[in-house]
Amino acid sequence: MELIERYVQQVGRFLQGRDRDDIQNELRSLLQDQLDDRVEGAASESDVIVLLKERGSPRKVAASYSGE
Repeated sequence: MELIERYVQQVGRFLQGRDRDDIQNELRSLLQDQLDDRVEGAASESDVIVLLKERGSPRKVAASYSGE
């Protein structure tokens, strides 16, 4: 989904180092898996928004990966 991709890209802006691509791929997969677990069939935009809001700001998510 476009919203997930935009979110992952925003997280990537706050990541440093060579692991950025791996972290973005991991996050993308995690978000999609969580969405699939919550919603049967196609997820609506509002389903995605709720999930992303629960994860927190892209800066906060990036900090969790960098250990800040």
